[in-house]
Amino acid sequence: MPRIFGMIAVSHRLSPPFYVRRSVFDTLENRVMKDFLHRCSHEGRRYNKTEVGDDPGLRQSERAILVRQYLNLCTELTRTPFLENVSAPPPAPRPNYVLQNDIRYFQAIARRAKSDPFDLQTFPINAARAICNVLMLRRDGERGLDGDKAQLFANRALQRLLNEQMNHNFKINFFQQIRLLFYLLRYRKSDPSCFDPKVPQSVAVFEKAKEFGYRWF
Repeated sequence: MPRIFGMIAVSHRLSPPFYVRRSVFDTLENRVMKDFLHRCSHEGRRYNKTEVGDDPGLRQSERAILVRQYLNLCTELTRTPFLENVSAPPPAPRPNYVLQNDIRYFQAIARRAKSDPFDLQTFPINAARAICNVLMLRRDGERGLDGDKAQLFANRALQRLLNEQMNHNFKINFFQQIRLLFYLLRYRKSDPSCFDPKVPQSVAVFEKAKEFGYRWF
């Protein structure tokens, strides 16, 4: 749809005002639509070339026919006159490292967690969730950790875990901290000496968690 600009023009003799209408088609909506049509055409050509090829049987399949019809429609629409002067859409803003579950988020969480080790609010449930998301969803996400951060997060998870147990609050936060302790063990892929079961001091956090778990359950 064009964007309509209305301009009022008044003569020097104070004649009644009149409107001049000017249509502008280079809007964000049309930029996105044009880009979408180009992408669909490109994908349709790729499908015909790589998935269908010259095989007569595949070319007559229902899916191949639908793709060709859609390709022809998109190609025809890209030739619409008013789209000729429509520019490409602006690049999408890049999400910050928090939304991307980037490993740099470990640093921000660690700084806050160390700011006051006795304040539970410096290690909220969202911090535990974010760490788990990186370790679960990012390939080699454990490489964003080091031994100090892994131990810090494990100790803070144990602290929150024991607090939830003492308050008999066996709900979301309780199980989130247990989940975090499990996923922190992935760091052993990068540093097998961390949380080494052969070194009692290294796994003391997990032993305490197990001890309190047996006590309450």
